[in-house]
Amino acid sequence: MTLRFDSACTRCLLSECPRSAGMHVCVPGMGPVPSGILAYGEAPGAKEEQEGRPFQGNAGGLLDEVLGMAGLTRDDLYIGSVLRCRPPGNRNPSTDELEACRLYTSRELEAVQPKVIVTLGGVPLKALTGKTAIGENRGKLLPLLPAYRSSVRVIPSYHPASILHQPSIRAVRMQQIADDLKLAKKFTDGGVWDATIVTNPAKVPRALDLLSRCDSLACDLEWEVFPGRKMAWPWSRLDGRTPRLVSFGLAGRVDGRLLSCSFDAEDLSLVNPVRELLLRIPSIYHNAVADVIWLLSRGIHPTIAGDTWILAFLLNIQSSLSLKALAPTLTSVPAGWGDEMGDLLGAVPATPEEWQQTKEYNAKDAVATFLLDEELATRSEGKPFMPLYREVLLPAALRLSEASLAGVPFDVERLHELAAAAQVRIKTLTTRIRDTVGSSRPMDAAYAVERVAGITLPRTEKTERPSISAEALLPYRNRHPLVKDMLTVSKLQKMDGTYLRPWGSLLDEQGDQRLHSIYRLAGPRTGRTAAEQERGGTAQQYPRWQPLRQCLQAPPGWKIISADQSQIELRVGAWVVQERQMLAFFQEER
Repeated sequence: MTLRFDSACTRCLLSECPRSAGMHVCVPGMGPVPSGILAYGEAPGAKEEQEGRPFQGNAGGLLDEVLGMAGLTRDDLYIGSVLRCRPPGNRNPSTDELEACRLYTSRELEAVQPKVIVTLGGVPLKALTGKTAIGENRGKLLPLLPAYRSSVRVIPSYHPASILHQPSIRAVRMQQIADDLKLAKKFTDGGVWDATIVTNPAKVPRALDLLSRCDSLACDLEWEVFPGRKMAWPWSRLDGRTPRLVSFGLAGRVDGRLLSCSFDAEDLSLVNPVRELLLRIPSIYHNAVADVIWLLSRGIHPTIAGDTWILAFLLNIQSSLSLKALAPTLTSVPAGWGDEMGDLLGAVPATPEEWQQTKEYNAKDAVATFLLDEELATRSEGKPFMPLYREVLLPAALRLSEASLAGVPFDVERLHELAAAAQVRIKTLTTRIRDTVGSSRPMDAAYAVERVAGITLPRTEKTERPSISAEALLPYRNRHPLVKDMLTVSKLQKMDGTYLRPWGSLLDEQGDQRLHSIYRLAGPRTGRTAAEQERGGTAQQYPRWQPLRQCLQAPPGWKIISADQSQIELRVGAWVVQERQMLAFFQEER
């Protein structure tokens, strides 16, 4: 029998804490061994220490209730804690204490042999995966830290005790935990795809003919991502080569039953009918901007009817917004699909077997998107944000896809000249500052500028030394040439490191002399549209530095004008849903 705990353990100082008679120093996990599901809490409390069993008292009662909501009982899973002794005063476990207890966690994994772990709370999530944000990772199947030497996946969830601290969220939080436990059960039970999936090229035309009768279609694309990159786009380049669009996936309901097909994106005999289908039949996506960029690059102009990524964001579903997290949690889709793809994700299949695997995966993604849209549409009925979703965000997805693909014409030669000039100027000013101060250390410069300019700079909270940030120096820019030099260097270094060199490198690699940004309509809690580039950075906002802005080029016959969005997303949203307080705020003169 593998030793899962030791009542005489002295691996950390908790073993020396005084305890009343009859109290258990080490509270073991309990449940069937082996067990498909292993649920880990944080540490025992006073009630657990008294009973010698995990999850007792009020938190235990809530756990029993939420297990019932998920169709489970304590007999269906193994329940334990990542720390097996109670910290004094129920404080959070220390890193050393958790590390000392990791031996027993590893042994517990060996004995219980779970297919999946559910972490109840932030402490077990961090101890097992290194992650800290529960909401952002809910629905994901996370890997264990390498130290555990196990391939078991982890599903993050909240601790039932969080309900005791926030009674107002009881119903929502109970349902969230129940959904996570249902996901774990689904993962252990396996599951089947309740859809007809067609990948045989000879049968795809018939499937497309059937799908042409649908009122709406879910569309998903797979494309190549170059090694070492997180994403790739039609304008991307590596060694002079563009990434390949690998496959199309379409799904819809035909006579009430789900049908999905997937095929090689370079098979024009199949792509051409799809071009007509997506123009005529409204289509649904998970993050439409990404897929539509690729469709537009192939001359396909879809009518966007839904975006499950945006809709999940508007519904404030507190989990990861990825399709792999949302669909298994909210629909009948089996959990963990796509895990078998491994390195094949983002790669061009090289064998018939790899092509079959990729197309099946692509078709399942389309099914998951379709089912998720049905579920989210039901949850969204009557919500005040639906006019914003239909009238603003979905049309914006198409326009932003067009903007991303088109890019902004840029004078790359001038950009490189600016970068070279900035480097020379930075070197010259840095030398002058060093000669004035007599040192190259920033802190020496801070004290020197106070001395020579006769000023007192604000102190930093951490070191209580003078701050030489641009914000601190700006009020004194006319007091001494040294201050001006330091401000100029700071600005040039920011321009050079954030824009000149990164943009220059990216534009050289792409070769099309256009700066492309990918826009995100979901994610930022402010409601603003975010943008990113292929290798990080953003072209959503150009810095107010005239030399850089002069690199923007208008096409022949066109003229660049200046426009300030001034919170335009929020203004439009407030108008669509008629949010009176926001409208009044935006109408005030500022």
